[in-house]
Amino acid sequence: MVRVPALPLSSSQKQARLLGILLILSFLTYAFFLNPDWRSPSWAFPDLLNVVGIPCLFCGGTRATHFILHGEFQRALYFNWIAFPALVAAVSLVLVMSLEIGRRRALLPSVRLRTSQWVALGALAALLWGHHVYDALYSPKPELLNREGLLFSFSSSTAQGETSK
Repeated sequence: MVRVPALPLSSSQKQARLLGILLILSFLTYAFFLNPDWRSPSWAFPDLLNVVGIPCLFCGGTRATHFILHGEFQRALYFNWIAFPALVAAVSLVLVMSLEIGRRRALLPSVRLRTSQWVALGALAALLWGHHVYDALYSPKPELLNREGLLFSFSSSTAQGETSK
């Protein structure tokens, strides 16, 4: 196994890590204190759900994180199972960045992905997103659907046509 030497952190790298830690902890604090029954107005977050009516890959993720942090794992799974690995990754990232700042050295080498790796990640994201949309349409999960969206009527009529066969 090849060991990558730990390089000293520059001041800009230290600032980037501090900002990353701050952003992750801010999100976790927001998710912890979130009222999960709160409904945002459709203009508040211009995401895929509000524009086209079907959920994005991360729709329900904040509520799922809220329920994980409160120990309600079944409810977290209902909203978005991706919150589980995302939370583990976020906490791990905060720990690594904190260690890097404390030791003043980079612990992980910078990673550059090849085009084929980006394509594979994109395909995986598309597959997961397709499953999330399918789950929202067929479960049904009304919190993850916007009946006024552009594609909702098309996707729901397709779903009804398949169930009537």
